[in-house]
Amino acid sequence: MKRILTLGLAFFFFGNIYLIAQTCSAVPVLTLTGAPGTQVFVAFNPIKKIYYTVGGGGVTNMPVTTYSISGGAPLANVTANNDFRGLWWNNNTNILESNGCSATGIFSVTLVGGNGYASGGGSIIATNSQPDIQSCGSLNSTLNQVIYYYNGSIYKYNRATGLLMSSVSITGLPVGLGNISSFNGFYTGKPGAEYAIYDYINKRAYNIDYTTGAYISTIQFPASSPAPTAFGLAYCNNFFFLSDGAGKWFGYAAGIYVSALNAPGCPGTTTTLNAISANNYTWSTGATTPSINVSPLFTTTYSVACSATVGCPSSVTIAVNVNPAPVITVT
Repeated sequence: MKRILTLGLAFFFFGNIYLIAQTCSAVPVLTLTGAPGTQVFVAFNPIKKIYYTVGGGGVTNMPVTTYSISGGAPLANVTANNDFRGLWWNNNTNILESNGCSATGIFSVTLVGGNGYASGGGSIIATNSQPDIQSCGSLNSTLNQVIYYYNGSIYKYNRATGLLMSSVSITGLPVGLGNISSFNGFYTGKPGAEYAIYDYINKRAYNIDYTTGAYISTIQFPASSPAPTAFGLAYCNNFFFLSDGAGKWFGYAAGIYVSALNAPGCPGTTTTLNAISANNYTWSTGATTPSINVSPLFTTTYSVACSATVGCPSSVTIAVNVNPAPVITVT
């Protein structure tokens, strides 16, 4: 299956310029199953290589669930007396954090011992008055800002104080705001397309330059994708996540994506690497085909690049793990 990349074109008609923005397609690559309650957000712990999901809609017994990096059924599921909205991993402090409904504040989420599983809400970091009581936050760790979307604008709050720093109105959207999930979006951090909002009617994400608010490009999700109108949107570990509202989160890759078959293995074992994207592939091995076979003698990282639109990755790396050869002692 190939992603379709459409180059931006400008048409002139009676003195006006109509822009067809660049579009790339999203491909489902991961599923988190068995998430209880009304699901709100997903976050990824890059140290322990695990995902977390949280629920909202009440102040007691809200689900906090932990998943492996490969998805599937939960590793652990607990409840917390927090009405969760956003969720993020803070790379500056190595702490899982969230924002609550209304003025609950920004707070840490307690993790269990060495495995990093989530166990519930922790201490308050800052009180806040987000743009809407339901607004779901994401962290810009570089600027230490919590980012929210509400009613056509992006809002940036100081994480430490909870105070509003600035806001910017979104302009140039190809649809009206009635198509857009009302108080949630995706903070991707991709340069020039740092934020995205979801069109649940057409099942598209619109990449936004969150400095200027300008619409940049489109990501088209499959027709079978969920269509959350409010909660159930997240971005982490380079995946867009959509909740079906019935206990499942679907993770989508936009732009180039690579999967590996028959890995890990013994030294010299053949592994097939499959790239999904447009055309014009260039692998680090020099190959130019969508799929390649490799037989590394030790753990090796491969990369592949292709043309892609703004907001969609144009290159990706993948490590093929090789189990060390056994040491044989002859007596």
